[in-house]
Amino acid sequence: MGRKPKMTEVQKLEARRGDNEGESGADLARSCGVSRAAIYRATTAA
Repeated sequence: MGRKPKMTEVQKLEARRGDNEGESGADLARSCGVSRAAIYRATTAA
């Protein structure tokens, strides 16, 4: 039960890669179709 995840595992990996390469959170969010907060959560999660 619960809410369906907004980002797929592939999108999370892409976000982490982009973050490591210096891409901005806003650009990553736009390309994944999610909010900047979702990108932040995906890139800081262990």
